[in-house]
Amino acid sequence: MKDVAPASYPDAILLDCDGTVLESEELKVAAFVRLVPQDPQRLEEVRRYYQENSGLPRHEKLQHIFGQLYKQPLSVEEEVEFSRRYGEAIKEAYA
Repeated sequence: MKDVAPASYPDAILLDCDGTVLESEELKVAAFVRLVPQDPQRLEEVRRYYQENSGLPRHEKLQHIFGQLYKQPLSVEEEVEFSRRYGEAIKEAYA
């Protein structure tokens, strides 16, 4: 008996969750920056902080950006909503 995969199935599936194969950092930064308040004086600072701290959990980035840069700390509910919208923006960027 010959093992043959049906033609409609791929030979392999590659999952790149950390940006090793596909450079995803700039897509993530752009999506994040689009979701913060569009204060021209803050956007470059937000971009720089996000890039320099890409290894931090999103929760910590949000606390710093909104609490320190915008002086508008997020409630837990606002943070959850921001994270939901950020996830959607990332999916759209990859589409």
